[in-house]
Amino acid sequence: MNVFLEWFRTMVKRLMTYTIKNRWVVLLTDLTLCLGGFMLAIVVHNRYQVHDISGKDAIVLGLWYAFFLMAVFVAFQYYRGLTRHLQFYEVGRFALTLLLPASGVYILLLGFDFGLAYPFYFIVLVYLLSFVLLLITRFVIIYLNNYSSTYSGKQQKGTFVYGIGAHSVALSQWLSRGSSSDYKMLGFLVRGDHPKKLHVDGRIVHNLCVRETDAIIRRNEVDMVLFPDYNALRHEEDLVTDFLQRGVQVLVSPPIEGLESDGQLRYRFKPIQFEDLLGREEIVLNMELIKAQLADSPILITGAAGSIGSELARQLAVFDPANLILMDVAETPLQELGMELSARFPDLKFKTVIGDIRRNKRLNYVFGRFAP
Repeated sequence: MNVFLEWFRTMVKRLMTYTIKNRWVVLLTDLTLCLGGFMLAIVVHNRYQVHDISGKDAIVLGLWYAFFLMAVFVAFQYYRGLTRHLQFYEVGRFALTLLLPASGVYILLLGFDFGLAYPFYFIVLVYLLSFVLLLITRFVIIYLNNYSSTYSGKQQKGTFVYGIGAHSVALSQWLSRGSSSDYKMLGFLVRGDHPKKLHVDGRIVHNLCVRETDAIIRRNEVDMVLFPDYNALRHEEDLVTDFLQRGVQVLVSPPIEGLESDGQLRYRFKPIQFEDLLGREEIVLNMELIKAQLADSPILITGAAGSIGSELARQLAVFDPANLILMDVAETPLQELGMELSARFPDLKFKTVIGDIRRNKRLNYVFGRFAP
C-alpha cells in the first residue's frame, strides 16, 4: 500500500510540475471541460424539451462556444494561475468571466433560428454545467496536491497551535497544506472569553478554561503545542509548564515573514525547556566538586519514602557517597525505594531506618550509629 501511495504521490507531483511549465495544457483542459458541460446541456435539453437540437446545430453552437471560450481564456489568462493555490475571489472572477462566452452563444440563439423554445434556460444550463465542471476539477486538483504533499509514509506528530490570531491561523494553514509532513494539525488552543463551540480555518478551537488540559491531551493524542511567538509564551508560563510535565513538546514559531514552502522551516522551530521559564540564566553546577564533597560523607535523608526524598536519594546515589541513610515512618514505600536502589546501584552503600523524626530518642540513635 505504501508503495502505491508513494507512486501516486510522485505522479501527482510530476503532473503539477508539467502543468506549471506547460500552461497551454491547463488552457486546453479548461476548454475541454467547458465543451463537456455544453454537450451535457444538449443531452439534458433533448431529454426534457419537445424540440431537439440537431447534430448540425450542436456542432455549430459548440464551435462558436469554443471560439468565445478561447478568446476569453486567452484575454484574461486565468490558465496562468496556479490551480493548487486557487482563492475564493478568483472563483468569483472565473464565474463572471464564463458569462461572456455564454452571452455570445445566447446572442447567436436569438439572432438565428435554431428552433429552441427556451434559449435562455438552455444557456443558463450550459453556463452552470461548465462552471461546475471547472470548479470540481480544481477542487480535486487541490485535494490531490495537498494529499501528495502531506503524505510521507511515517508517523506524524499531533500538533495544536495556541491562539486564533492571524499568525496562529497562518501557521495552521501552513501545516495543513503540506509544507511540513512531520506535523498533523489537530486544532487550536485558547484561554479566555471564547465560545465553547468555535471553529477557525475548519479546525475546532479548544478552550482550556472550559475543558481540562489532561482530557484534551488524552483524547487528541497531542505530541506538541506550537506557540505563534514569545509574547504568547510568556503569558502562558503555567500552561507551558503543565505541557512539559505531561511530556508534550512545546515549540515557538519564527516570525511570520520567515515562513517558507521548501519544508525546511521545521528545523527553525525552537523547542521550549523548563530553563526557558526561569526568567534568569541557568545555574550550571560543578558536578565534579559536588562529587568530591559527597564521596566520603555519610548522608541522612529524612522523609526518604516521599516524592522529594526518594528523588534526592536517586540523585545522590549517582555520586556514590560513603553511606546513604534513608529514614521514613512509612515502611512499605521505604522498602520499595531500597529495592529500587539495590537494582539500579548494586555497589551503593545505604541503610533504611524506620522512624519518626519527631522522636528525639530515634534521632539520637541514628546520629549516634551512622554519624551523618
